Amino acid sequence: MDEQELNKKLAECAGFRVNHPTAVEMDRESSILLAGKMCLEERYLFPNNSVGYMPNFPQSLDACFKWLAPIALGTLAKEGYSPPIMKLFQLWYDELVTLSGDSSNVNQAALALCLAIEKLVDGGN
Repeated sequence: MDEQELNKKLAECAGFRVNHPTAVEMDRESSILLAGKMCLEERYLFPNNSVGYMPNFPQSLDACFKWLAPIALGTLAKEGYSPPIMKLFQLWYDELVTLSGDSSNVNQAALALCLAIEKLVDGGN
């Protein structure tokens, strides 16, 4: 699974949904495109009911901790891990070492956290 597919999968698990714009919003976005915008990205309805562009989870630790970590911690708590944050950090560390051979490559940190959370979502902790 590539990063784009992973991002979409995790976004759906976190409650992000494609926002279907009204005709007025579509006209507004079309005019932006005609004014020189290079591409239109799908806008998403966030779990907090705001609308925007989906975060790029494999590239953003901020987005991972804001939207994905609470889901992972909830899953671990339901499975009886106490404290669940320790198990999440262990899974994250294991993924980081798998990706980079050691834990020093911070460029892979967000991707490693996404892979750890994906394992939890899939039930393979």
